Amino acid sequence: MHYQDIQDLLDQITSEILNEHSNKIVDLIHAKDLSEKQKLTQLLDYLYIHRKFLFILFKMNQFEEQLFLFLKQLIETRRENTKKNLPDDYVAVDIKTASLVGIIMWWIRNGLHFSSDYIANQIYLMYKG
Repeated sequence: MHYQDIQDLLDQITSEILNEHSNKIVDLIHAKDLSEKQKLTQLLDYLYIHRKFLFILFKMNQFEEQLFLFLKQLIETRRENTKKNLPDDYVAVDIKTASLVGIIMWWIRNGLHFSSDYIANQIYLMYKG
């Protein structure tokens, strides 16, 4: 492969990681044999494995924007697929997405001593209660 310059290399690496991340989320959205908590745990495992690359992307602010869009898509799809009618005053998708992004960003930056399963359980409890 040939790159025009360092920025071109970074852009291509970033694009590759974000595409991989996008594919993982799409796979999780459509996984029928996993519970919501298992899907979240697998997503967090994926983020943990790629944390070194994510640190670089955090600094470039591209990852946080993409993560927001991907999680928003996940939440919207989940709401569309739910069999329950949600109340009119249910938490807005953007608010819920922002809180999840904040938790994940904190976990990657400062909270990696917590397992992905622990964080998934905490998120599950937060939205359940």
